[in-house]
Amino acid sequence: MHAKMTRDRKRCFIASLKRVISKLEEDNQHLRETLENYRATDDHPPDEEKKAESEDNPEIAAQALPNTTQSYVFNSIMYTVG
Repeated sequence: MHAKMTRDRKRCFIASLKRVISKLEEDNQHLRETLENYRATDDHPPDEEKKAESEDNPEIAAQALPNTTQSYVFNSIMYTVG
Protein backbone atom coordinates (compact mmCIF):
# COMPACT_ATOMS: atom_id res chain seq x y z
CA MET A 1 0.00 0.00 0.00
CA HIS A 2 2.79 2.44 0.85
CA ALA A 3 4.53 1.77 -2.48
CA LYS A 4 1.32 2.58 -4.39
CA MET A 5 0.94 5.86 -2.48
CA THR A 6 4.56 6.74 -3.25
CA ARG A 7 4.05 6.02 -6.96
CA ASP A 8 0.86 8.10 -6.99
CA ARG A 9 2.61 10.96 -5.20
CA LYS A 10 5.50 10.77 -7.69
CA ARG A 11 3.04 10.75 -10.61
CA CYS A 12 1.37 13.90 -9.25
CA PHE A 13 4.75 15.54 -8.70
CA ILE A 14 5.87 14.77 -12.28
CA ALA A 15 2.58 16.11 -13.67
CA SER A 16 3.06 19.27 -11.63
CA LEU A 17 6.61 19.69 -12.91
CA LYS A 18 5.36 19.30 -16.49
CA ARG A 19 2.81 22.09 -15.88
CA VAL A 20 5.55 24.32 -14.45
CA ILE A 21 7.81 23.64 -17.43
CA SER A 22 4.98 24.40 -19.83
CA LYS A 23 4.16 27.68 -18.05
CA LEU A 24 7.81 28.74 -17.97
CA GLU A 25 8.21 27.91 -21.67
CA GLU A 26 5.15 30.07 -22.45
CA ASP A 27 6.56 32.92 -20.35
CA ASN A 28 9.93 32.55 -22.07
CA GLN A 29 8.31 32.67 -25.52
CA HIS A 30 6.32 35.76 -24.53
CA LEU A 31 9.47 37.50 -23.29
CA ARG A 32 11.35 36.58 -26.47
CA GLU A 33 8.52 38.01 -28.60
CA THR A 34 8.42 41.17 -26.49
CA LEU A 35 12.17 41.62 -26.83
CA GLU A 36 12.01 40.97 -30.58
CA ASN A 37 9.21 43.53 -30.99
CA TYR A 38 11.14 46.05 -28.89
CA ARG A 39 14.26 45.59 -30.97
CA ALA A 40 12.25 45.89 -34.20
CA THR A 41 10.85 49.32 -33.34
CA ASP A 42 12.85 52.42 -34.20
CA ASP A 43 11.23 54.72 -31.65
CA HIS A 44 13.81 54.07 -28.94
CA PRO A 45 17.40 55.27 -28.83
CA PRO A 46 20.27 52.77 -28.83
CA ASP A 47 21.56 51.68 -25.43
CA GLU A 48 24.59 53.99 -25.59
CA GLU A 49 22.40 57.03 -26.12
CA LYS A 50 20.10 56.01 -23.28
CA LYS A 51 23.05 55.66 -20.92
CA ALA A 52 24.41 59.09 -21.84
CA GLU A 53 20.96 60.67 -21.49
CA SER A 54 20.30 59.01 -18.14
CA GLU A 55 23.55 60.31 -16.69
CA ASP A 56 22.42 63.86 -17.48
CA ASN A 57 18.77 63.50 -16.52
CA PRO A 58 17.65 61.79 -13.28
CA GLU A 59 14.11 61.27 -14.64
CA ILE A 60 15.45 59.17 -17.50
CA ALA A 61 17.64 57.26 -15.06
CA ALA A 62 14.57 56.47 -12.95
CA GLN A 63 12.75 55.20 -16.05
CA ALA A 64 15.64 52.85 -16.77
CA LEU A 65 15.13 51.08 -13.44
CA PRO A 66 13.19 47.84 -13.71
CA ASN A 67 9.51 48.01 -12.93
CA THR A 68 9.03 45.30 -10.33
CA THR A 69 5.24 45.35 -10.62
CA GLN A 70 5.41 44.12 -14.21
CA SER A 71 8.48 41.91 -14.04
CA TYR A 72 8.30 38.15 -14.21
CA VAL A 73 9.18 36.77 -10.80
CA PHE A 74 9.17 33.10 -9.93
CA ASN A 75 6.38 32.61 -7.44
CA SER A 76 6.88 29.40 -5.50
CA ILE A 77 3.26 29.41 -4.36
CA MET A 78 2.10 29.31 -7.97
CA TYR A 79 4.13 26.17 -8.58
CA THR A 80 3.30 24.30 -5.40
CA VAL A 81 2.78 20.60 -5.80
CA GLY A 82 -0.46 19.45 -4.35
